[in-house]
Amino acid sequence: MMNHVYAPPHAHGSFSRSTVGLTLLVAFFVGAHLRLSIYSGGSVLIPQFICLAAGAALAALYHRALLKALPLMLLLAAALVLAPILNFPFLSTSAVFETYKGSIQLLVSMTLMLAVAALVTTVEPARLAKLSTRLWLFFVLLALLEFVALRDVFEAISQAIYSASGRGVYNGVERDQLMYGQIRPKVMATEPSFLATTLLCLCTMAILSMRSAGKPHAVRNGLLMLAVTYLVCPSMIIVFFMAAIATWMYWPRTKKGRALVLFLLGGALVSTLIAQSYMTQLAALSKLALGDHGATGSFFGRIAVGPSVGIDVLERYPLLGVGVGNAEAARPIIDSNWLNKGAFALFPWFADPTLRANDLMSNGFWWQWIYMGAVGGLLFMALTKALLRTMGVVLPFRAIVCAWIVWYAGAAFVDPISWFALAIFCIPPRADAELESPSRTLVAL
Repeated sequence: MMNHVYAPPHAHGSFSRSTVGLTLLVAFFVGAHLRLSIYSGGSVLIPQFICLAAGAALAALYHRALLKALPLMLLLAAALVLAPILNFPFLSTSAVFETYKGSIQLLVSMTLMLAVAALVTTVEPARLAKLSTRLWLFFVLLALLEFVALRDVFEAISQAIYSASGRGVYNGVERDQLMYGQIRPKVMATEPSFLATTLLCLCTMAILSMRSAGKPHAVRNGLLMLAVTYLVCPSMIIVFFMAAIATWMYWPRTKKGRALVLFLLGGALVSTLIAQSYMTQLAALSKLALGDHGATGSFFGRIAVGPSVGIDVLERYPLLGVGVGNAEAARPIIDSNWLNKGAFALFPWFADPTLRANDLMSNGFWWQWIYMGAVGGLLFMALTKALLRTMGVVLPFRAIVCAWIVWYAGAAFVDPISWFALAIFCIPPRADAELESPSRTLVAL
């Protein structure tokens, strides 16, 4: 018997609704690429306002689908209100304020994620594949133009866009030449890694919505897109996207297979914890295996320091963590790990006291457990899984695991871009969505 992954073409609206939804998705991508925020007095007033505006319009467009998730979202909101109260003995008044602010950010980001999930699970896969491929080609073309002839023009535009934002524009020319042999394009973003993330998200969306995703020809086309992405804007985060795409493609459908996945995840966690005792040796190994990629402060903050900080925080705040968005509460532990592992000596520019906790550690997977603790994190995962299932996502735990993999390459957890990554992995397999022919249907009956 066939599983109907997608709703009938007009179940959630007309053709025009899908067109408007895809247009808003393009606007969301542009906002996620530029990451523009509105500042006031040196503080962020409205973060990533283009993403928020496009996401809000998308949520309004798919409000009927989102109403199904409203009871669970209200339950989540109640839990986020209650958690700081239960955790109050461990939190200062300012920390409670930060926790509630972070909780609001998380609720908004998850609402936008659900709106995107409503779109990608109902729109025709062929249209989604075509849109993401064309948008990917557009960004590739802009990157090539910047790389070949228009670097100064693009740099001037970037400086103009971000002049009043309080954010600096990446100018690591020597670092790029040392690590990549070229100056990486940014296409008007502040960092080359943002362009790499944009291209990889578009690649992922195109690959997952291809006909018979996971079959040899689809894998070949996907690998070609990924190779071009790396050549245009090389970044080590491609490894995590490739791992997430492979996980999505070959996720087991049987109970035994899913049990094996849980066993492997548990084994990976135990191995990670054991590895923390050999950080010095692992740092040398990463230098040997990854060259200059493994010998940067960015690599240390994104990949290496997360497990040790996460375990240290969980030992002190095992039940409910430090509070959602309360990153600075973990700052002393982060500083201690950077200091004890010699990272501040290797990368002294990260010892700048003006840097935030999120600047020193940007591992979204571990931020979930730091913010929520072991018990709170597990309950939150179960609630997120239920939310995705309510939105029609067939394999919600697969989407969560794929998002965890991508978050490991760098994420803030509470921001809309982190949750946009999860929404992409809500795309159901194209092959499962093909309608059966009448003759096959009659035979099945």
